[in-house]
Amino acid sequence: MTEAPRQARHDGPTRGLVLSGGGARGAYEAGVIDYMFSELPHELLAKSRFHVYCGTSVGAIHACYLAATAHLPRHEVSRLLDMWRNLRVEQMLRLNLKDLLRLPGDVRALFSQARTPPGVIVNARHLREVVMNDTPWDCIHQNLEQGLFDALTVTATHIASGKTINFVERFDGGVPPWTRDKRVMAQAVRIGPQHALASAAIPFLFPAVQVDGYYLCDGGLRQNTPLSPALRLGVDRVLVIGLRHEGANGRAGLQNPAEENYPGPFLMMGKVLDALLLDHLDYDIARLEGFNTLLRDGRLAFGERFEERINTISHRMRGTSYREVNAVTIRPSRDIGEMATEFVFFHKPRLGKVQGYLLGKVAASDFLSHSDFLSYLLFDGRFAEALIALGRADADASRDKLIEFFKD
Repeated sequence: MTEAPRQARHDGPTRGLVLSGGGARGAYEAGVIDYMFSELPHELLAKSRFHVYCGTSVGAIHACYLAATAHLPRHEVSRLLDMWRNLRVEQMLRLNLKDLLRLPGDVRALFSQARTPPGVIVNARHLREVVMNDTPWDCIHQNLEQGLFDALTVTATHIASGKTINFVERFDGGVPPWTRDKRVMAQAVRIGPQHALASAAIPFLFPAVQVDGYYLCDGGLRQNTPLSPALRLGVDRVLVIGLRHEGANGRAGLQNPAEENYPGPFLMMGKVLDALLLDHLDYDIARLEGFNTLLRDGRLAFGERFEERINTISHRMRGTSYREVNAVTIRPSRDIGEMATEFVFFHKPRLGKVQGYLLGKVAASDFLSHSDFLSYLLFDGRFAEALIALGRADADASRDKLIEFFKD
C-alpha cells in the first residue's frame, strides 16, 4: 500500500531492502546479505539491484553500508562481516570491575541533565568508532548521483516529542508524499554516521545521539509501520530481513500454569525490547500481505476495474493509492535468544572473569525461557559468527525466492 510510484531511473521493477533493528542480533542480517552477494548468480545481480535501502536501528548501519558500497564488487560484504567478527564482548560491554565501580555515577548521569551521558551497559564510544571507520560515508552521495541506487532512509525517534523521523536521501531530492500520521515525519537530509548511530541508540543501553540540536534514539521504538518508507518511495518488490524466530511457541497456546515460573527482570527486559524493536515488523508484514490479498480478491470478484475504483476513493480520502507489492521475508529458523543462552554457557570461561560471571547469571536466570535480553547485548565476534552462519543458511533455504525476486 502506497502512493503511485514516481518516475524511476531504471527499467523493470523497483526493489527495496528493509533492514530492522535488534542490537547484536544484527549479525544475522549480515549473514543473509553475505549470501545474496556471494552465492546468487553473478549475472543475475549484475543486471538487477536494490534501488531503495531502508534501515532502522542496527539495520540503519547496514543500509548505509550497502548504499556506500554500491559501486564495489558485491558491495565488499566481507568488510561488513569483519566488522562483526572483530567485535569482542569485553570491549563492547562495560562490565569489567572498573566499569562496575563507576556504574552508580553513570546511572545518575543517565537520569541527570548531563549533556553526554554514557551508555550504562554498552561501550557506545567503541561502536561509534567502528561505524565511523568501516563505512565510506561520502560514497553514499556519490553512488546516489551516479544512479547506483535511488533512495536511502534511516529512521530514528525524537525523544522530546516521541515522533518517528524518517531521514531520506534520494536522487531527486526532497521527500515524496508521506503519511498523514502526525506522529511520523520525513525529512530530506544528507545522511551521515550521526543518523545511523541515532537510529541504533537503544535507550538505556546506548546514550541518545544529538542531530541538528535534537536528541534522538532507536528508530524502532515508535515505528509502527517499518515497511512504510520503502512503500512511500515506490518499491514494487521488497525484501525484508526479520530478526525474530517464528517458531512453534508463537503459534501454540499457553503452557500449563504449574510449569510457569515468575518472570525475572532480565526476561521482562528482553520481552520489552522484543515488543519495541521486533513486533512492529511482524505486524506490518501481515498487514501488507492482507492488502495484497484484498486487491487480488477484489479483482477476482469485481474485475480489473476494482483497483481503479478503490484508488479513486483512496486518492480523494488519503491522497494515496493502493497497489500490490511483492514481499519476500527471511527470518531466523532458530530462536536467537536460545542461541545467546547457549553461547554464554559454552564460552563463559573465555568471556573474562567479571563479564563471564555476570552474563552467566543473566543466562541462568532465564534459562528455561531463553534470554532475549542477552541476544541484544552480545556484541561478540564469536556469537556473530553463529548468527552469520544462520543467516546464510536461511537465505540458502530461500534461494529460489531470492532468484525470483531479482528477476525482471
